[in-house]
Order: sequence, then C-alpha cells, then structure tokens
Amino acid sequence: MDRDFSADALVELEKRWNRPGHLIEIRLDAATVYLTDYFRNVEYGGNVYLAVGYFLGFDGIEETARPQVNRVTVTLSGCDPAKANYATALTQDFLGRQLVIYKLFGRTGGLAPLVEGPIFQGEMDEPFISEDPEAGTSTISVTATNFSDFQQRRGRHTNHEEEQAHFPGDKSYLLATNRQKQVLWGRTA
Repeated sequence: MDRDFSADALVELEKRWNRPGHLIEIRLDAATVYLTDYFRNVEYGGNVYLAVGYFLGFDGIEETARPQVNRVTVTLSGCDPAKANYATALTQDFLGRQLVIYKLFGRTGGLAPLVEGPIFQGEMDEPFISEDPEAGTSTISVTATNFSDFQQRRGRHTNHEEEQAHFPGDKSYLLATNRQKQVLWGRTA
C-alpha cells in the first residue's frame, strides 16, 4: 500500500514506532464533516478534523494490482441523538456525495502529523442508523463506492456473445466476422 507514498511517509513506515491514523471528509451539500480516528484533533488543509478516536471506524479498503470497484463502510458509534452529527445523518442528502479518506502518520519531536493520500475517494449511499435504547446511543454507518473499474465495458457491443443475450440462437455475428473489411476514412486506398 506504500507505492504512492512520499519519501517522508516511507520513512515513517520503516520506524519501529509510529502513530498511524486516518482523516475522513464527508462532503455534504450544507457543509463538510471532518473526522479523525487519531487521539487528538488534527489540522490539515486549513480544516480541523475532530478526534473521535475508537468511535470512528471503517472497513473495506483494499489495494489490488488491477483496477476494481471498491466499497468502504465508515461507522461512527456512540452517537448521542441530541448531538449535531446525529441530526446531520437524518437531515442531509448523502446519496452521490463524496467521502474521502487520508492516511495520517503522527510524528515525534513536536512535528505536525504527516498526511498522505487520499487513499480512498468515492460516492456515498444513504446512511444506516441503528439505535441502542438502553445506552441512549446510536451507530451511524455510510457506505461509499469508488467507480474505478476500468475493465468493465459499458453499453451494448457487436459480438456473438452479447447478441445471444438479446436474440438467442441468432448466428449473424458468427458469419459477420467472415465479411470484415478495412475501411480507410478520409484517405484513398
């Protein structure tokens, strides 16, 4: 997962001790929500990412050698229904809005945390809220998908296999390959 990291980030990865974390941006129409799973608030890009620690989690980020569609679920647990983040989940439109996750490395010696990324950027679905009446808290989850499946061919194609989906038994495309001819547009042969 370090192939796009800067030289400074690679140095942090090699250290015996570091404090990794993540910055999460939830870009909504009314405002952008900035959260981090780091142990303290983090300032980055002129924004303050609110430290919610272990209450913030996500799963599903995976790096592969080939392009594919990735899905990530971000979860904020222990939410108080009387707080703003709960109201945001109920009132804002999440569908199609951007979710961005950055990698963070805490550094020693008074240096500001090093931020790399984004390691994920995608469009969100509507949030899912589950409530715990006994504790008086809720869990808010939202799933985001990045559409980087470059291998997928969109639309209808002129080949035998796809023709069979629409017209089973039709063999016209099997015969068409025998009649192919190169056409030179705008030039003489």
